[in-house]
Amino acid sequence: MWKYEVVNATASNNNLNGANPWYKLAAETPNTFTFNSGRWESNHGGTYPRANLVEMGASLGSGGHWYQPRGVWVVQHTGTVTISGAIGFNLSTGADDVEWAIAKRVGSTYTLLASSGTTPVHVGTSTVVTSLSGFAGLQNVAVNAGDEIIWTLRGDVNNVLTSGYEWLHDFDPDAGCSMTITNNY
Repeated sequence: MWKYEVVNATASNNNLNGANPWYKLAAETPNTFTFNSGRWESNHGGTYPRANLVEMGASLGSGGHWYQPRGVWVVQHTGTVTISGAIGFNLSTGADDVEWAIAKRVGSTYTLLASSGTTPVHVGTSTVVTSLSGFAGLQNVAVNAGDEIIWTLRGDVNNVLTSGYEWLHDFDPDAGCSMTITNNY
């Protein structure tokens, strides 16, 4: 089962290596996404974050850019899973850095499986593709029914953009991005 959540990554210590990384934050409540014009739109920050078949995105305008989308896959059976393929990032205008994370969530405990690490991904208007093949933490991840695999981005790391949109492509074959979670049970 798939679902989307919204996290508020406003504080400066919510970066990947900060005291409270955004990917570990509790989901905003109410956490409602409404289907509109072929995409899911959040009730936070206007119509952003939003998600559709190929990407999750957040608005960079009017301070709403700190509401970040988080994709969630709920594990149905005990066993292992492997996460492979590629993810991509781009901005609608300008250029800045984005951080990303893929983790396993069990209750309120998060285990980081892969991330941009200490070097954010520098992106502009062209999609920058990141292969997931070099991340050993994504191979044969032990899971139990009810565990969750999450993926998310935190854009505008340098807090310089005031308009436009940021995107994480988890399935966009035209951009060379297709993240896959394979069940090994």
